[in-house]
Amino acid sequence: MLLHLMLLHLTLLQLKVLQLILLHLTLLHLMMLHLTLLRLKLLHLKLLHLKLLHLKLLHLKLLHLMLLHSRLLHLMFLCLTLLHLVFLHLMLLHLVLLHLVLMKNSSNQRKLQLLPSLQMPPYLCT
Repeated sequence: MLLHLMLLHLTLLQLKVLQLILLHLTLLHLMMLHLTLLRLKLLHLKLLHLKLLHLKLLHLKLLHLMLLHSRLLHLMFLCLTLLHLVFLHLMLLHLVLLHLVLMKNSSNQRKLQLLPSLQMPPYLCT
């Protein structure tokens, strides 16, 4: 009977050891799963970080293009202003030359006297 009890006790101890080994293996397996999930999460975060960097780069490129566009518009405006000033200067020069020709040519003065609407005022004829 004692031998039977001892064998039973040994069997129970073996079962306890096997249970502990199984529990230990389960914990190891869970830890490995946890590490795998952490790796996946880290990989996902790196991917999100790369996407964010890509978006920032695109944003900087867009800002650069907008700045370039703004500078080109400013340059075009300056060119148009300069062109306008040149045109006004040429018109003024044309009017001065026309005035000099009309004043010099007496026959043109007579023609102007015939047309009162085109006649020069007396204060400009001096």
